[in-house]
Amino acid sequence: MRNKISSKEAIIATGEKIIMEEGLAKCSIRRIAKELSLAVGTIYNYYPSREELLLQVFHVSWEKSFT
Repeated sequence: MRNKISSKEAIIATGEKIIMEEGLAKCSIRRIAKELSLAVGTIYNYYPSREELLLQVFHVSWEKSFT
């Protein structure tokens, strides 16, 4: 059974973690979905593309660096 997530924050945090640990090239929708035990389509419900997701990851990371 797949886990339910309650927010975009879990997706963003997982994307950020993958980028920090494995690099940008390894951060894919499929990789994030696997890490969260989600279907790939679930992430596409939140973000229409990898680029949109990565922009949000970078935006959140940027915001955190100033707080």
